[in-house]
Amino acid sequence: ITHRYFFGNNALWKTTLAATYSKHNAGMDAADFDLNMTPYMRQSSRNTNFVFKSSFNKKFSSRFTNQTGVSYTKLLYNMNFNLAPHFGEAMDNISEGKGNTDLMSAYTSSLIGLSDKVTLGLGLTSQMMTLNKEWTVEPRASLKWQASNRSSFAIAYGIYSRMEKMDVYFVKSKGVNHENVNKKLGFTKAHHINLSYDY
Repeated sequence: ITHRYFFGNNALWKTTLAATYSKHNAGMDAADFDLNMTPYMRQSSRNTNFVFKSSFNKKFSSRFTNQTGVSYTKLLYNMNFNLAPHFGEAMDNISEGKGNTDLMSAYTSSLIGLSDKVTLGLGLTSQMMTLNKEWTVEPRASLKWQASNRSSFAIAYGIYSRMEKMDVYFVKSKGVNHENVNKKLGFTKAHHINLSYDY
């Protein structure tokens, strides 16, 4: 569900509500030489997400535009993964978790016309996951030069982060008394550098 509200001709407030649900079940059995079947793998998972997003976009002048927004996702999960270390052996519980957590983010992004041919883009995004209180700040910047009416050059840099799939955080480690050591994992981060030419 999306709602848009226009403030005159130069500002827009957009809000979205969404929900997703997924369910997955998988199993595998192993047969010995006498065709006796033993369980080798069992996996089940249910994931429900409730998403709220809201952003405000305003054109302050012909050379300055800003978009600022927030998002909130409630993640509900119920998962269980069992796997035998070798064919014919009893299965071990590899990952198990049931509960909910929150993922929150906020961002602001601006386009600034430095001249008729040069545009600067600046942005900042922050995320926080309540499962382990991890948070991140991601700066981004770009510079575009309109070389002619038909061609342009641009360079951009930014840090981008994402959380892992929920089952990753609940993997049990035999070396530490089957504790969920991955529960402390932070965001996966990547530095992106982009050079582009449009014609």
